[in-house]
Amino acid sequence: MRTALVSALISIGFSAHAHIAPIRVACHFAGETIVHIHDPAVRLLPLKSVTIIPGLGALGAVTIRALTTQPLPLRADLLRAEIYATMGGPVAQRLTFHDVEKVGHDWDDARMVAGRLQRLDRSVDVDMLLRDAAAHVSGILHAHEAAHRALVRALLMQKTLSHTEVLRAINPAN
Repeated sequence: MRTALVSALISIGFSAHAHIAPIRVACHFAGETIVHIHDPAVRLLPLKSVTIIPGLGALGAVTIRALTTQPLPLRADLLRAEIYATMGGPVAQRLTFHDVEKVGHDWDDARMVAGRLQRLDRSVDVDMLLRDAAAHVSGILHAHEAAHRALVRALLMQKTLSHTEVLRAINPAN
């Protein structure tokens, strides 16, 4: 995954060394976005937009629309969706850059959400849940590797993409 992504970015004018932080940020938030779009559980959190802010550290956001479905999903289902979505960023970075280091606060964020889920259901094993979530998200990102690359490129060029623009970036035929 790394070679193809970095090669593609260099071909559109990005230096692999000078822009590594923005590429990591775009990779992270593109990973979260791909999980939002392709995981049925995470679709409970409807995507509104994705933004990166290069130059200010690792800043960006995936924003969701207000939940309007009736009846509202169960809180436990929403928490599981949040765990999967949160894992999309660090797992995408690991797959792309082959990092062995943990992408710190993102795992901590997922662990915090898993802790809230455990308070609802004492049978939840947080460590197992996080391992399973990482494996699940890894499978989604492997299956949609080309879409992830396309979304990274689009984020680096435009910085903010609406839901419609995300869909256009990952599937230009539509």
